Amino acid sequence: MSNRYSKPLEKQLATKRLAQFMKKLCESLVLVEGDRDKRALAMLGCENLFTVSGKTRSACEKAAATGAGHAIILTDIDDRGNELALEVREELGRYGVKCDIELRKTIAGLLGIRFFEDMAQAYEKFMKEMAE
Repeated sequence: MSNRYSKPLEKQLATKRLAQFMKKLCESLVLVEGDRDKRALAMLGCENLFTVSGKTRSACEKAAATGAGHAIILTDIDDRGNELALEVREELGRYGVKCDIELRKTIAGLLGIRFFEDMAQAYEKFMKEMAE
């Protein structure tokens, strides 16, 4: 990762982008695949988290009941995660909740992860490398 951001300005911009994304995540309703993903995001300060794997309809029902008009879907960057993101977006759309399914790709690319259960560890590593 440090090779990708070798110049001070690149490091500064990458760090700023990640901070903006983290703020957005921590202020939003976030739907993740499973409990390990939820724990990883909770370790980073996110609170309004719902797991959807195996219980998409009920999780979306509960998420919509919060009254949030917008949600971020952070499913893994794999075939199942892509499929689940679309399924969750459709289900939440029935409740009038708009969903962001693109931020997951941006964050995963920035941190170099495919699975959001790795996010807390990858975030710490990223911040350490940016400080060097």
